[in-house]
Amino acid sequence: MKITLKEETISGERVVIMENAYFQSIMVPGKAMLPATYLNKSTGHDVFLRRAKLEESFLSLDGLYDCLPWVGDSKKRGATKGLLRTATWQIKTENTGDKATARFSTDISYTDFTTGKTNRLAFAKTITGSSKHAQLRMDYEIENTGLENAKFIFVGHARVAAGGTYDRGDYVYVPGTNCWVMDFKWPALEKLGAKPYSWARWPVEGVIDFTPKEGPEKKGEYIYAFVPASWAVVGDEKSKEYAVFHCSSVRLGKTVLPEPYWCILHRDGDYILELSLSRDLDAANWDKAWATVALAPGETAHFTVCMTLGQGLVKADFEKVTEAAAERLVFSGASGQTNSVLRLTP
Repeated sequence: MKITLKEETISGERVVIMENAYFQSIMVPGKAMLPATYLNKSTGHDVFLRRAKLEESFLSLDGLYDCLPWVGDSKKRGATKGLLRTATWQIKTENTGDKATARFSTDISYTDFTTGKTNRLAFAKTITGSSKHAQLRMDYEIENTGLENAKFIFVGHARVAAGGTYDRGDYVYVPGTNCWVMDFKWPALEKLGAKPYSWARWPVEGVIDFTPKEGPEKKGEYIYAFVPASWAVVGDEKSKEYAVFHCSSVRLGKTVLPEPYWCILHRDGDYILELSLSRDLDAANWDKAWATVALAPGETAHFTVCMTLGQGLVKADFEKVTEAAAERLVFSGASGQTNSVLRLTP
């Protein structure tokens, strides 16, 4: 099957639908849901949480939702989830049958919370699919088109659920040995005397594996854990479905970040995986060095995120990954055996 690309209107929203033999993905630039869906055609399950109707997902801001120049602001100075969801978007598509590309671009302006000066950013996201595999490649560009240094928070907010729903046996695995905890009500951290906005050992007990809590078990527990890593995976132990996320190094003007942060928000009834360039989601900490990144006038941020769905592996397999790249994962073998390779783009 060749890859197809078409534009439609759903519930008043202009959408782009990309589809091949492995997946169907609906992209909704007017809601900054890029993409809103990423359906595994072999299982019938979406990588992202799906509501009964797609229109309900539009209202809930599901899918992979891009937030810029902040996510939230507890001081209530900025719009919730940033400015991309209310921006005016341009769409450019191209399809050869073997390769399909959809480029979404817009411009935003905002007042810096500290200086009071106006900042301007040009945002572009190019999503590419192939007829040969299930991977979606997402190339990001954020350019400072204003006259002032521009601080911002960028987060790719993914409401993931690899088996189609939040369920016992789900997991969000990110490799690493330390994490930055933004805010939490989490017994394992409280026992250690950990403080908000500080580093802690990773993994934190109870964060990777998900068990929904109901009735008296629901105690309002939550944690925001930022783990520096180049990759992450969301999976379902029962169905063995998974989605691998890989991010390149991040070029911020003249600075290079070797890897981004994967923020896991774990709550009683759900979990979210968020790709972040800094260590905060709240613009209340705008003046903290760890809360934002910045570009000088004319500078651009570039990075690439690849998302690949699949089936047949469990968390224990991903714990054996020794090398991760956009096109493959290398697993350590059992004692005396050679390593094995999972090709994400065969």
